Formats: sequence, structure tokens, C-alpha cells
Amino acid sequence: MVAAANGELSKRDPITVMPSQTGAGFDVVDGNGTLTSVKKYGWQSLPVRVVSREQGVQMIEADKAKDAAK
Repeated sequence: MVAAANGELSKRDPITVMPSQTGAGFDVVDGNGTLTSVKKYGWQSLPVRVVSREQGVQMIEADKAKDAAK
């Protein structure tokens, strides 16, 4: 949080995660850059939005389709 307060890291939206296929943990759907940044600064927690695996897969597919259309 100090990094954000010092202007080193901008305010970030919660990352979006879905349950992993194995059921042990979560997979990031959106927010890999945010997760990388908070790890770099040693944050112990961050806001997370949890969606169902089905919804997460749909979000990933929609993002891939959007990128392909560019």
C-alpha cells in the first residue's frame, strides 16, 4: 500500500479469479499485471473478484475474440 501512496503504483481494480480445474486454488482471469505488481511490492493481500469457472472461461474467450478482431 505504501507504493500506491508514494505514487509508485497506481490504484488498481480488483483482479478477477476463478476456481482452478483441480479445485485447489484459483486461476487469474483478469489482472495478471496487477498481481505481478503487488508481488513485486510485497503486498500480503489485494482485492479479488471471484467468478465461477464457467464465467471465467467465457470472459477469457471473449477477450481472445476481441484481440483477434484487432
